Order: sequence, then C-alpha cells, then structure tokens
Amino acid sequence: MKYKQAEKLGEPLGSGAIESTCRQLQCRMKRCGQFWSTQGDEALLCLEMFWRNEHWDLLFPHVTITALSGN
Repeated sequence: MKYKQAEKLGEPLGSGAIESTCRQLQCRMKRCGQFWSTQGDEALLCLEMFWRNEHWDLLFPHVTITALSGN
C-alpha cells in the first residue's frame, strides 16, 4: 500500500473497515443450513451492496421506499 499517499488524501490506513464489512457479510451468508452456489452468492452480495450503499433505486426505479423497518 502507498501509506504516505493515502494519508495525504485523508484515506483510512487500517484494514478495520474492510475486516468489519467482511465479518458482517460472512455472518449473513454463513448461517446454519445455508448453502450457496457461486452464482447465487454473487447475486446476493450484489444486492447487499446496492442496499448498503443506498443505490436500491438503481435496481428498482419504479418503487419508492417511504419507510424502512428493522434498521
């Protein structure tokens, strides 16, 4: 990694954020009794990233989300 360049740009230097995200996704995808094909796994991860990055409207532009439950 280019730590000095990243520091100048104000980017995070540690791996904590990435490790945390991986842990959250692993907990979601590796539950008891769940088995995923590579294609299914990639599709669910894609949906999860659209949701987390608040780009759900790009997938479903005709739907308006007015309230979220469970968050």
